[in-house]
Amino acid sequence: MGQWTHWSKLVPWLLPALVFAQPAKEQPLAAKFQQIEKSFEETFKSLEPLSPPAEPQAASAPWFPENPKAAGPGPKAHSTYASTQPSPPPVAPPPKCSEVYDAQAVQQAFSGVKGELEQSFPTPELQGMRAYVEEKFPQLPAPRSIPSCYGDKQVLSTPEVREAQGKLGKVLGALKGMPTSRITLSIQSRPVKAEILLKHGASGTKGTFKAGIATDQSMSIYRGLYFLELKRAGYKPALLPALDLVTPQAQSVSVTCTMQSASSQESSLCQSP
Repeated sequence: MGQWTHWSKLVPWLLPALVFAQPAKEQPLAAKFQQIEKSFEETFKSLEPLSPPAEPQAASAPWFPENPKAAGPGPKAHSTYASTQPSPPPVAPPPKCSEVYDAQAVQQAFSGVKGELEQSFPTPELQGMRAYVEEKFPQLPAPRSIPSCYGDKQVLSTPEVREAQGKLGKVLGALKGMPTSRITLSIQSRPVKAEILLKHGASGTKGTFKAGIATDQSMSIYRGLYFLELKRAGYKPALLPALDLVTPQAQSVSVTCTMQSASSQESSLCQSP
């Protein structure tokens, strides 16, 4: 009885470690993305759009006295000057200046977010997530100047900045919304036993991540953006670029590839849900 009492005292200390051990591994990455998203929102709120300058007044027409005598002495022939001269042409109104953002400030805000995200993927197994960020991160349009409104300052229009902000919000939302850092990937091929080449990135230029694995097996990998290629002697390769394993909310994803013989007129295809 004394021994049972001894172990029962340890149960309250062991139980939390057993129950919460797995979520603790997932929490730091999710918390990091949430922190980056919050930091970006605060930084963007501090970016004030440039207010349009006061619009210049249109130039007034030349002044001619209604009473020629008021203009002072002069030849009598000039007494009808105001009535005989043609009216001056109308002056065009100045161009309206729309609300814009300082391009340099916007670029610094977006570059800061990208740098924080890239620092979140220091290990090789997280390079799929890095590839996802590199592929999905919005590209800001080229800045320009509007000399008549803002002089030589490089600016971006408000719609351009809002569009890029929305795209970045989707990237951060997808990363923050991942239910787990890892996902089970199942690959089936017809015919079976094809060789798998799984690479980081949408175009497969980031290096091979896994190779030489026979199909009809499941593997647990970190979520990210991948390029899948299946090979088998006598068959055309089956490709699946831009395999997105970030946005799925399920714990597993299945890919089915149908391979065509080398002499076939059809192409080998891979499909994912």
